[in-house]
Amino acid sequence: MSTANELKAKGNEAFAAGNHTAAIDFFSQAIELDPTNHVLYSNRSASQSSLKKYTEALADAEKTVELMPAWAKGYSRKGAALFGLQEYAMAVTTYQEGLKHDPESALLKKGLSDAEAALEQEKDSGAGYGDIANQMANAFKGDVLAKIAANPKTASYLADPEFVKKVRDIQANPENMSKYMSDQRITMAMFTLMGMGDVFAKGADDFMNE
Repeated sequence: MSTANELKAKGNEAFAAGNHTAAIDFFSQAIELDPTNHVLYSNRSASQSSLKKYTEALADAEKTVELMPAWAKGYSRKGAALFGLQEYAMAVTTYQEGLKHDPESALLKKGLSDAEAALEQEKDSGAGYGDIANQMANAFKGDVLAKIAANPKTASYLADPEFVKKVRDIQANPENMSKYMSDQRITMAMFTLMGMGDVFAKGADDFMNE
């Protein structure tokens, strides 16, 4: 039976070879044997990010930071996952926190610079209220289903396969959104993804109470 270190070594080899699925499997096996080893979660997070599984990568990165709060690389993993999820403001905060532990980290400095640039571009491209059409299109980028599942107001929508199909259709082509605006769930999901869920919910409640 392999030890956690042996499985970790195999995972590192698979990662270096670009076989990230195998790497995740090896790191997962190692974690079962050594569940408090922060490096294993960090390495698995990197593998998840390489496969664009940013929600899973974020969970592993958060576990890394939980186990070893002073280890700067954990914040780098978390920042990368948040960047992948297009949560640029949170990524900026995470990289800044990491730099408190390792002010000279080139990796954290580069991550912070990229996140700040993406955040500025998002603002300039109409992520505020000025360009509603662009903001609506941007709302359905990234790991949308995970974001919908994470919000108590929208999580139940995912039980309906038709709703999921509509979301995927919008992701494939944002112009398809116009076909589904009569579905209040799509509208609620859109406003929630735009960070305006409470505003929409209040408006809906006011309408229902009139």
